[in-house]
Amino acid sequence: MDTLLYELKKLGLREKEVKIYLAGLELGLTSIKQLAERAGVTRPTAYQIVSALKKRGLFLETKEANRSGFAAQPPETLLGLLRMEERALAEREREFLRIIGVLESRYALNQNGGVRRYHGVDGMNALKERVITAPAKTISIIGSNHSKERAVWLRDLQKRMGNLNVRELSLASPAKKSKQTGIRYEWKKNPLAANPSEVWIMPDRVIVIAKNRAEGYLLENSVLISLVAAFFEALWNR
Repeated sequence: MDTLLYELKKLGLREKEVKIYLAGLELGLTSIKQLAERAGVTRPTAYQIVSALKKRGLFLETKEANRSGFAAQPPETLLGLLRMEERALAEREREFLRIIGVLESRYALNQNGGVRRYHGVDGMNALKERVITAPAKTISIIGSNHSKERAVWLRDLQKRMGNLNVRELSLASPAKKSKQTGIRYEWKKNPLAANPSEVWIMPDRVIVIAKNRAEGYLLENSVLISLVAAFFEALWNR
């Protein structure tokens, strides 16, 4: 029993919830009174727990002759609960990465003149959050490699902002990308696009992404942003 309690609590169940569920498996179709007695809890507590477990798919209520019966669902139902926990964990991790990105960028303004380095898978996920949460309807890009991953970044930003305008200086035309709904492309060929990084310029931030490794930089220094934006305009209008 102690081992089962420990293992089932890993799925996010509280101790009394585990006891009620195990009591239900032992008793089959039963009443709240019998569940409470077997689990060693009060009837009001048993009723509250069964109601909560019904919502999670672990109990089923039946009614016959104006009397309610309750049956614990088979143990394989726990797999669905585990998958729900995994989805919730993935969502919490995504939100945590976003928060990390925000905190890191705030501290970067004080420590590195508004420049922050991101590296590794988690770092690039945090950098992505800084891109897709930007209040930008226009993006200027230098040296895009047109990767599927970057296309996802743009699509996620477009979903949040609505229509998105992209101006791009690169060696290859983004013909395939132009078919994405809600994204309008302007493209010019420029030999400087052969550099080893791609640069995304937004009104309040600049993203520099290394092409051949999981590494990127976030610039939120207004002076640097203005310089990079002016450089892009000079290339665009030449």
